[in-house]
Amino acid sequence: MLEIRSVQMLPDGRAVVETWGAWRFRIVERGTRDGYVVARVERVDDFVEDEDGEGAERRDGEGAVVRRRARGRTNAELMATCHTFLRELREGTPWVVNQLSQVHVPMPADPGAFSFWMGALLPIDEHEKAKLLPIRSARLRLRLVVHWIEQLQSNWARSYASASRLQVVLWWLRRLLMRTLLAGTLPYAFVVALVAVYVAQALVLGAEHAS
Repeated sequence: MLEIRSVQMLPDGRAVVETWGAWRFRIVERGTRDGYVVARVERVDDFVEDEDGEGAERRDGEGAVVRRRARGRTNAELMATCHTFLRELREGTPWVVNQLSQVHVPMPADPGAFSFWMGALLPIDEHEKAKLLPIRSARLRLRLVVHWIEQLQSNWARSYASASRLQVVLWWLRRLLMRTLLAGTLPYAFVVALVAVYVAQALVLGAEHAS
């Protein structure tokens, strides 16, 4: 469900509407009224969980609270994995810096909101990300996000293992230059060098694919 934060009317009759996602819902019934599509919806909230994500509550058919015991890493441990992944990517992957600069919502501290925030940032298919929506446990969503991260790391590790020595050197130089850039100590000459590294890497990849 969206909350309307502001509306700006344009001279040509159009409007720019700023909205903020408030909560998830499922469509129970839909139809039309006065030419508009309308629906009856049901709010979807997370199950009540411990702060460390070790357990969750649900109600059985008679309304009694049933306690479920979860296993594995806690919310804090799963979020730490995500933070480590982001920190590593900031140092060597420019698209992460670009993505973070375009995200209007700051990194949430709440595990429930963080799971959606982190999932939206990952470079995976949007249909895959949609799997987070029906999950009503913040901990289970974090586990899915960490699973995606581990898949990405595995794929990148295989690419690194099969790379030529020249590619490895170029990747190492790029990581070093990006780390210096993020530290704010990179002079103009190093910016030019970073661009040159990217161009060289693109040429190497093109030559290897051509051969």
